[in-house]
Amino acid sequence: MNNQEFSLYLRKGIYYVQFKDPVTGMPGIQRSTKKKNQKDAYRVVIEWMSNGFSKDEEAATQSIQNDITINSVVQIIKSKKLSETQLDTLLIALKSAKYLESALIANTSSSARLIEYQEMFWDFDKSPYIKEKLLHGQRIGRYHALDCQHRISYWKEFFGTELRIGEVTRKHIRDFSLWIAEKQVGGNRGKKFKKELPKKRISHATINGIMNAGCLPIKWAYLHDEIPADPTKGLMRFSGEARKRGILTESEAQRLFNVEWNDERAKLGSKLSMTSGLRSGEILALRREDIGEDRIYVRHSWSVQDGLKGTKTSKERIAPLIPSIREELLALADSNPHGPDGFIFYGLLPDKPMVGNIFLDEFYAALDKIGITKEERKERGLCFHSWRHYFTAQLAAKLDARIVQHATGHATTEMLEHYANHELEGQLESLNKAADEVFRNVISFKKKAG
Repeated sequence: MNNQEFSLYLRKGIYYVQFKDPVTGMPGIQRSTKKKNQKDAYRVVIEWMSNGFSKDEEAATQSIQNDITINSVVQIIKSKKLSETQLDTLLIALKSAKYLESALIANTSSSARLIEYQEMFWDFDKSPYIKEKLLHGQRIGRYHALDCQHRISYWKEFFGTELRIGEVTRKHIRDFSLWIAEKQVGGNRGKKFKKELPKKRISHATINGIMNAGCLPIKWAYLHDEIPADPTKGLMRFSGEARKRGILTESEAQRLFNVEWNDERAKLGSKLSMTSGLRSGEILALRREDIGEDRIYVRHSWSVQDGLKGTKTSKERIAPLIPSIREELLALADSNPHGPDGFIFYGLLPDKPMVGNIFLDEFYAALDKIGITKEERKERGLCFHSWRHYFTAQLAAKLDARIVQHATGHATTEMLEHYANHELEGQLESLNKAADEVFRNVISFKKKAG
């Protein structure tokens, strides 16, 4: 108590002392000196300042000091002059001392509702995260953002709409991850949240996608100092064998192109994907200028959400083009009612290609015609993308993996080997020559009568 400021005042004939709070600068400890004479009162105060209070006096004084200090803090809070940093310091101290489990500062990012924050985070036109990625030249599409927004519906189903992002704890994340992992219909209800389980079986890859869609906004909030801690830190991913897309046999491919298709554009799209490895979006984006003498210049992709955009890897590439397919592509371009320079796989409007679902629907219809039922198709994982894997598997037996990788646009040879898991053999040959040799019989195969 040395050098502490104080003042004496008289109340009902007795002198009292009031010390100034050294922390807040506000009036602090008050005590009676029990003296009626001012000089005697000074002597008592000097004794206290030199030697301290007795044990009984210390305990009583500490209680008084606490009350006065708390009152001072309360008055400061009521004045609304505390900065956000000071409020954070106060809340952290209360949490550390276990007086509070959670608390938020009003009108700050941490008080934003979790679901609203997550949905805004994936709004392609408003998200600061997406804006930053695009400014740094990183690729993110509207379709991906929209897909992530849809996945937030699982978070909304579990947490409702009132939980604030600054209130989210590690236990919240863990409870949600265990709930979403229960893929069976029905099952136990959550003890705390009492939410119904999802009604559909969900793959491990989808579970991880749902977790990422919701956790990334929370991580972003932490990295940008909008919340004090990252409750997603150290979260474990769900593991499981990814479902592989199926590959048709050569006999099945031959039979597919011998049945009648309702839309010849869809049939040609399947032929093109099988012989060049192009994705459906890359096929839809093709224009006459992309068709070379013996190659396709894969420069763009098309999606409903993004329109014409770059390829999946953001890199242009060259894909093989066998003569018969080239002839069909140019003939289709010439038949475009909007003009020969528009999209080869034209649609109803001049600035848009045909609807991509036609590729898939017609592919499924053709599979049904050759006896591959819906159940077998699902069991084998057959889809339009299967043509791309058919192309990879067929050419991987004839060419160096890097040549096939460049043609398909796979980012790594690991993805290539996922669909062609056997030793590559044979000498390096022209990609076009190999494609023509491999796929000529499939396209020109004619079923014998009788």
